[in-house]
Amino acid sequence: MYARIWAAGLLLGVMLFSPLRLIAEPAWVFPGLEINGVDDAARLNVERSIHPERYNCEDADWQLQRLRRLAGRQTIKALQALGYYNSEIDIKIERSETCWTLKLDVEPGERVLVSDVSIDISGELEALPAMQIFLQNPPLQPAKRLNHADYTRTKSEIQKLAVRYGFYDGVFTENTLEVNPAKNVATARLAFEAGPRRHFGEISIEQSEFDETLIQQYILLKPGQPFDSNELVKQQQILNASGYFESVRVIVDHERVDAENRVPVEIKLQEIKQRVYRFGVGASTDTGPRLSFGYENRRLNRRGHQFSIDGLMSPVHQEVTLDYGIPRGKAGAEHLDFQAGYLFE
Repeated sequence: MYARIWAAGLLLGVMLFSPLRLIAEPAWVFPGLEINGVDDAARLNVERSIHPERYNCEDADWQLQRLRRLAGRQTIKALQALGYYNSEIDIKIERSETCWTLKLDVEPGERVLVSDVSIDISGELEALPAMQIFLQNPPLQPAKRLNHADYTRTKSEIQKLAVRYGFYDGVFTENTLEVNPAKNVATARLAFEAGPRRHFGEISIEQSEFDETLIQQYILLKPGQPFDSNELVKQQQILNASGYFESVRVIVDHERVDAENRVPVEIKLQEIKQRVYRFGVGASTDTGPRLSFGYENRRLNRRGHQFSIDGLMSPVHQEVTLDYGIPRGKAGAEHLDFQAGYLFE
């Protein structure tokens, strides 16, 4: 019996004092992608168009052949998007012990040159300063290497300017990009029919706490004014900066455009909390215990007057400040303040 106990103890000691055996788990292995012959934007565009990680290392040969054909088509599209219309591509799939790698050897060739760009904007939109500045330096220009993104951005910027200035009926009557791979040149034609420009119609204001005369000081929009979405943003910013409102919504209802091409504008104002109280207690080696307090009335009356009082009390320092403010001028550009205070130290 003692022999069996001694043997069990010896076995336990061997288990406790034996060197630990570390078992390394195999790392995850994914299919690889190797691209040769192109750099920078072209390489990145090809990488983004091919997704070998969607496949598995254990995929059969017929699945990889399908990937090979698909990768060829995607690479051609990715290169053409940057103006490489005469590229040559050699695609291989090489297996290893753990997985496989898709290898692309690319000879991009010379990029297509933009030989001619025609941009025609009709109507009042063409004469606006913002459009004139844009037409002087559009993304798509002659004598530049072709990039389809430049063509897309040029169209997009024209549409954005049309929407900003109220040409909501504007359409492209022509938008073509023609590429001649044999001659390695491209031509673009853009024609935009702007149509009539919209104007601001009735300006209605939804609020209940202030006199109309005060609110009108902060209203810059006028009925009949040519539409400009930046003016709507500016109007919202001015009302927010007044300090009277918790939220400001400026709504344009394009569904209610009238026969004179005017659109109504509705301004919805939610007043800020009227009264604010502040209290604080503290202490320091210089002043000893101290008490601070404050009160603010952000709309004392319907004319927008404001009143505040702030105080600080300690054994060695007492201070009280009163402020009475009156808004004046267009858009609150001026403010008349009356101040009084008491200080003892």
